[in-house]
Amino acid sequence: MADQYGWPVVDIYVDAMAPYPPAPRVVTASPTSISFAWDPVGDQGDGAGQDYFTSGMDHYVSWVTVDGGPPQQVATTTAPRTIDQPVPHGQNACVHVVAVDRVGNSTPDQAACARALTAPPMPDWGRLASAVSANPLPTGLVGLDSWLWLDPAPTRVVRYETVDGIRYRVSASPIATTWDFGDGAGGRYSGTPGFGAPFPEQSAVTHVFQAHSRLGYVIAASVAYRVTWSALVGGTWLGPYPMGTIGRAVVPLVYPVEQAQPEILLM
Repeated sequence: MADQYGWPVVDIYVDAMAPYPPAPRVVTASPTSISFAWDPVGDQGDGAGQDYFTSGMDHYVSWVTVDGGPPQQVATTTAPRTIDQPVPHGQNACVHVVAVDRVGNSTPDQAACARALTAPPMPDWGRLASAVSANPLPTGLVGLDSWLWLDPAPTRVVRYETVDGIRYRVSASPIATTWDFGDGAGGRYSGTPGFGAPFPEQSAVTHVFQAHSRLGYVIAASVAYRVTWSALVGGTWLGPYPMGTIGRAVVPLVYPVEQAQPEILLM
């Protein structure tokens, strides 16, 4: 290619613009760590025009800081990466990403920050609606099995709350029941058998009273719940994470027990 005088013409293409800025984001979070990532970006080239030219993306430089400390996990990669960063309780972690094209144009440092998740306050679960029920009713008999159950049977309970701008879901699942039969005896039952079964089904919770009581034995029970929590981060529920156990008392039953009296019938 030559100009009108025959001299050769050389076209020089210049890529003078940095790549499009990357957008780092939080991928997952837990009470002890945060994971960051970002999507690939392209090179902007010289921006526009008939002789638009782009040198193309070359690499990313990324690192993490914790509470403004020195860079950690510094790396140069040709593609985005996921960075898992341990974060002490209450501290803030930030990911930093710079995109560089093939002629050395680079974006400003792009950052995203987050704190490790913390458990929300324990909700107020309120009064447990379940109550002790028995068969036979209204009065038990000395020396005869009394079948016991909780009515209604306890179920999983969920509470939602927002703390410091984070949406939490707290779940309590019943795992065991402790029974107090009111005469000094009791027992702990794991799982759903501990709730008993309503008559006429055979209940796993039974008791034989050995002495009568006109005033009635106070049969009480407490249900143990395992509590977990999850947090809504970036449109995804993360968790569940353990939150401990709680006990919820049921409505007790005052249960009179009488002595069966034999009778002679003359025919």
